[in-house]
Amino acid sequence: MVVVIQILRLLLFTQLLGLTPQADPDNWPAAADSAVVRLLETTLEESPGFDAQYPWARPVDEDIQQFYAANAYRAAWMDGPEPTRLAEMLMREIEASEQDGFRPEAFGLTALHEATELVEEDPVPRNAVAAELEFSRAFIQFAGAHLEGRVDPRGLGSEVYLTVPRAQMDSILTEVLSGSPPRSLRTLLVPESPRYENLVDALARYREIADRGGWQPVSDGDELIRPGDLDPRVPALRARLSASGDLASGAMSDSTFDGAIQSALARFQERNGLVVDSTVGPATLAALNTTVEERIRQIEMSMERLRWLPRDLGDRHIFVNIPEFKVYGYDEGRESLEMRVVVGSEYGGRETPVFQDEMDHVVFNPYWNVPRSITMGEILPNVKEDPGYLASRGYEGVDGDGDVVPGAAVTVDDIESGAVRIRQQPGTNNALGQVKYMFPNRHAIYLHDTPADHLFSEAERDFSHGCIRLEDPPGFGEYVLGQEGWGLLDVESAIASNERQVVRLSETIPVYIMYLTAFEDDGLIAFRGDIYDNDRALLTALERYEGQVTASK
Repeated sequence: MVVVIQILRLLLFTQLLGLTPQADPDNWPAAADSAVVRLLETTLEESPGFDAQYPWARPVDEDIQQFYAANAYRAAWMDGPEPTRLAEMLMREIEASEQDGFRPEAFGLTALHEATELVEEDPVPRNAVAAELEFSRAFIQFAGAHLEGRVDPRGLGSEVYLTVPRAQMDSILTEVLSGSPPRSLRTLLVPESPRYENLVDALARYREIADRGGWQPVSDGDELIRPGDLDPRVPALRARLSASGDLASGAMSDSTFDGAIQSALARFQERNGLVVDSTVGPATLAALNTTVEERIRQIEMSMERLRWLPRDLGDRHIFVNIPEFKVYGYDEGRESLEMRVVVGSEYGGRETPVFQDEMDHVVFNPYWNVPRSITMGEILPNVKEDPGYLASRGYEGVDGDGDVVPGAAVTVDDIESGAVRIRQQPGTNNALGQVKYMFPNRHAIYLHDTPADHLFSEAERDFSHGCIRLEDPPGFGEYVLGQEGWGLLDVESAIASNERQVVRLSETIPVYIMYLTAFEDDGLIAFRGDIYDNDRALLTALERYEGQVTASK
C-alpha cells in the first residue's frame, strides 16, 4: 500500500508540473530540471522504495549517494532528456572494454541502452532520472574494475597478501564530471605501465588467433622430435608455430624438421621459459598444446593482477615476477636492471608470497637467524647424527638472555626445548651469502646472496625456503645503493671485508613481488607455468565474479 501511495505521489507530482509522457524532448520544460532534482533527492535521500518496475529502485552505491548530495542532486550525465557527450563516451568505452579483458555486460551495458532508449521515447523526468542513475552505476562499476580489479586478492587463499586501497569513487565522479571532458575515461583509470599496455596488445593478438580457429594440438608420440628428423608430426608442429607467430607463414609444409622450424621452436621455448634445445620433449609438447583460450585467460589474469597495484609504481622501484624467476629494477620509470632469481619451492609451504613493501636497508655479511621450522626439520636431524655438525658449518646458539653459545656446546636437548635459537655466522658459507637487501615484512622475506649459484642455470628456479636469491648480488647492490653514492667496487669491497655492516637507505624503494604467468619480454608475449596454482585460484574467483554479475542483471 505504501508503495502504491508513493507511485501515485510521483505521478501527481509530474502531472502538476505539466510533464506528461507526451512532452517534446526539443522543448524540455524548465520545470523538468527541478523535477529531476527532486526525484534524485527523494530517491537517494529518503529511499522511498519505489516499485521494482522502475530502474532506480535497484540498490544505489553509497558513493553515488554522496556524489549527488555534494552536488545538490543535479543531473550529471543527462542534459535534459539527452545523454551528455561524457555519457556517450562512457557507453562507447564500456562497449570496447573487452580490450582490457572485461565483459561489457558486467557494467550494465544493456541497462544503459534500455534507459537511454526509454527517455528518448518518453522524455519525462522519471525516465531521465532512471538513465542518470544507470550511468552513475555503470561508471562506478567501470572505474572500480579498472582501479581495484574485480577480485579482492586477499580472498584467494594462495599466499597473496596485497591490500588494494579502495578508490574514493564519489571524488572520482566529481573530478570526472566537473572538469573539462577527458579525451578518454579509460586513460584516467588503467595502470600507468607499459607492462599493462603490452598485455592489452597481446590480448588483441591472441583473440585474433582465436577468431581464426586457434591452433591444433601436436600429437604425442614415443619419440622426441629433433632437428633433422623426418617425422609425420612435423607438419602439425609447423602449423602450430606459424599460428602463434613463431614461424613465418608460407614456410615449407613437408615432414622435415628443418632450420626454420629449429629457430622458431627455440624462440617458442625461450618465451615459454623452457630449456632452449629445439627439441620437442614432454615439457615443450605441453606448452605447444596449451590452447589459445587458456593463453587468453592467462593474459587477462595478469592484467587483473596489475590492477591490484598502485597506478603509479614510483619512478624508482623493484619488481619481482615469481613465475618468471626474475627481478627488475626501474629508474625514472625505465628498466635499468634485469636479473635471474631463485624463489620459494612449490612444496612444503615454502612459496614466496605475493605482497608489496619498502626496501630500507642493506646488510653486508649478515647472520642467518635460522627459522624454527628449518632448525627442527633440517638442522636437528643432522645434529643427532653428527654432534660436530653445527660447529663445522659455522652455526652457533643464542640463549634467552642473548648470550652466544658456541656450536660445539649446543646439545640436541637445547634445540628441542627451545633453550637456544640457531644462527649461522657471517662468511662465504652462510646460507644467505654475504649480503641481504631488506624490506622488513611479516613474511620475513628479503632478497639475498647465495652460495648455491649453480641453481641459476635451471629453467625453473623454485628451490628456496621463500626468500629470493639473487644471481648477481653485487650488481643488485650497485642498483640499490647507487642513490647513496655507492659504485660496484664499493659493494664488492663491503662484501669482501667479511665484516657485518648495515647501510640505511636515505629513500626507501618500493618492492613489488608479483605473480604474472603472462608478460611482455623483448617485444614478445611470454608465458610461464602456474607453479603455485595461483592462476587456478584466481580463475575460479573471476568465474565466480562473472557468474554473480550475470545473475544480477
